[in-house]
Amino acid sequence: MARKKATSQVSEKPKVKIVQKPINYDGNVHLKVMQGDTLVKRYDIKNSGTMRLFQGIGYFLSGSTINLSEYKPKYLGTGVVLQTTDPTMTSLYNEMNISRILLNTDNISLNAYINAVTIPLSAVIPYSTVTDSTISELGLFSTPTSNTLLARVVVPSSTRITLKQGQSLVIEWDLVIQNSKESN
Repeated sequence: MARKKATSQVSEKPKVKIVQKPINYDGNVHLKVMQGDTLVKRYDIKNSGTMRLFQGIGYFLSGSTINLSEYKPKYLGTGVVLQTTDPTMTSLYNEMNISRILLNTDNISLNAYINAVTIPLSAVIPYSTVTDSTISELGLFSTPTSNTLLARVVVPSSTRITLKQGQSLVIEWDLVIQNSKESN
């Protein structure tokens, strides 16, 4: 029995080139020290995801019935000790004894040119929250209190951040999932 030809027509084919490359996670963290509305310094740092982040992506893709909100970045934690990063970490090395900051989320951005999906997150840390402490690590968490670290950035020793009175630290954290830039 012959198949019937579809009657609807697609007006235009998408102009996205499909390539067979592995998918990777890349985080871009932009730190801005602000004095009121004036930019004092800007730092651009790469971050690393934890196994917990990748596990959450895996659960989502497999259609698991677990509570996926346990894997969604919702809070920013701040730490004061510079250590190398480890993908099995579930907490910062030395998180400050302050409340985690609720993250702002923006619309997911799709960029077909570079085959990437970007999930933008942001937060502001005012001087009054950290006073004279030096910020040397930041982490994304799914809960306000427990060990649910999803991604972490270590601020290099040359750019450790100590806010002065009247300053704030603006964090713009882009979670980027894309095809690897390596060739086949």
